[in-house]
Amino acid sequence: MEPEAYVKTCRYCNRTYKTYDDRQRFCSSECILKFYPVPPEHKHNLVVCPNCNGNYEKTMLYQKFCSDDCRTAFYEKKRAKNNTKKCRHCGKTFVKSELYQKFCKEDCRTAFYDEIYYKKITEKEQAENEQRTCLNCNKVFPQKEIYQKFCDDRCRDEYLKVKKNHKIYKKCRHCKRPFLKTVLYQKFCDNDCRNAFYENRIHQKPPKIEFCTNCHKEFSAKYGTQKFCSDDCRTTYYHGEPKEKEIYLRKEKTCNFCKKTFIKTEKYQKFCNDDCRIAFYDARLSKSKRVKKNKVNRSGVFDESHDQIEFIIPESGPAMIESNVVAKNEFTVNKCLYCDCNFTTEFPLKQYCSLECNVAHRKKLKAEKRSQKFSENQQDFQNAPEQLN
Repeated sequence: MEPEAYVKTCRYCNRTYKTYDDRQRFCSSECILKFYPVPPEHKHNLVVCPNCNGNYEKTMLYQKFCSDDCRTAFYEKKRAKNNTKKCRHCGKTFVKSELYQKFCKEDCRTAFYDEIYYKKITEKEQAENEQRTCLNCNKVFPQKEIYQKFCDDRCRDEYLKVKKNHKIYKKCRHCKRPFLKTVLYQKFCDNDCRNAFYENRIHQKPPKIEFCTNCHKEFSAKYGTQKFCSDDCRTTYYHGEPKEKEIYLRKEKTCNFCKKTFIKTEKYQKFCNDDCRIAFYDARLSKSKRVKKNKVNRSGVFDESHDQIEFIIPESGPAMIESNVVAKNEFTVNKCLYCDCNFTTEFPLKQYCSLECNVAHRKKLKAEKRSQKFSENQQDFQNAPEQLN
């Protein structure tokens, strides 16, 4: 298949010409030079041609050679230089016809690898003719292989059996007595010798003097990372002294709920007893609920700047204040649902006098529900045979 010929018009002289290159725009190199003129700065500069080393005047901006013949000759030389290689056998230079070619001819290649092969064979023959002594019976025998150590297989098996069952004795590094090895890298006869050896080794070294991080006294460190002179210093540094604990336990404090003074039994104690603590957090919970409920009312706006819960009444109309809103310092008397005792509380919706009553009442209600379900199931079971009949 011949390539398609394209008919195009030159961009400079407007002539029609045939070409096989789709990207060609000019009919000749003269038209290219006329269409892309050389700037006046580079026009009269003489340049040396890298092929023939002759001076010439540039007619194009990036021109390197004086003519096309010089350019083709220069790149052919360069290509030939890169393709030339030395033969590994005869040492002659030749032009490569393949990428990884190492020899100029096939005869050179075969001769090169034959030399290597026969060299190995000769080494083997020389090793076979050598005389060696057997490791087991100490007889001299002619060597058949390069790494042969025994005269026959029987000698080899005997030698390996003895080596397996051979008991190795070694001298202890501490007591200098001989002992039978049970481990590959055993150095001591028992654990006592090992411990005694390393203890003596530590004492033989000069003591490392350091300062205690707690009491700042000098002491000789037994190991490299020791920071404290004793266990007491370490415990006082990390957990504090026991005297300091006694001091903060003896302190008097006022209860956050009933404002009574009491002696602390714990470090972060804030209340005199559990009832005060429960009442305080219940009050805070109910207060937050009321604030969310009454923060923005229909005719009044909640004032957060005051301690007491109150509403600012606008001039336009009266504010509708709910009955649930109670002043902070007012107390009411309520009746406990479980033990029927009267108790004073700040919150009118509180139903139990203590936490124990609350838990006991809930347990009682659960037991009543269970008994009621059990009685209903018994009635259904009794009525079942009447329905069947």
